[in-house]
Amino acid sequence: MEEITTVTTKQQQLRMATRIAIPVILENLLMTLVNIVDTAMVGSIGAFATTAVALVASPGWVVSATVQGINAGCSVLVAHRVGAGRWDAARHGARESMKIGLIAGVFFFIVMEALSARIPVWMGGAEDICPLSTTYLRLVALGYPLYIMGLVICGAGDGYFQDEDP
Repeated sequence: MEEITTVTTKQQQLRMATRIAIPVILENLLMTLVNIVDTAMVGSIGAFATTAVALVASPGWVVSATVQGINAGCSVLVAHRVGAGRWDAARHGARESMKIGLIAGVFFFIVMEALSARIPVWMGGAEDICPLSTTYLRLVALGYPLYIMGLVICGAGDGYFQDEDP
């Protein structure tokens, strides 16, 4: 792959941008498909359950957006070290990414656990729906430490394959 300094034509720029963008597009498409399946599964339980889950979806999106930023940072950290041929530093960066992911996961678990009873109320939920939304948030948050750590590890792994990109 050509380096950024040798990319001169619009066609070369488009080709490089496409090679970088395709994995991101595919990842987002798969995440959307998972959300569709998740919604369908909850929807099969009934309207009450769907409302309870939808009520607290926005905080999950905030967590996801934050984790995507952490993920990108860890990917770049590893990619720069791999691109420079600093394999020991890249492995160290991957280990640090794993720690960052675990810390972020525990942080978001604690935040969601602490706010799980308040978030449905802040979102304007009815009294009969808020307890179910709270339970849903708490259950989802239980998986945050390992889930977020896994995502960040994948981001660091992506850095190994982006070693030729700036």
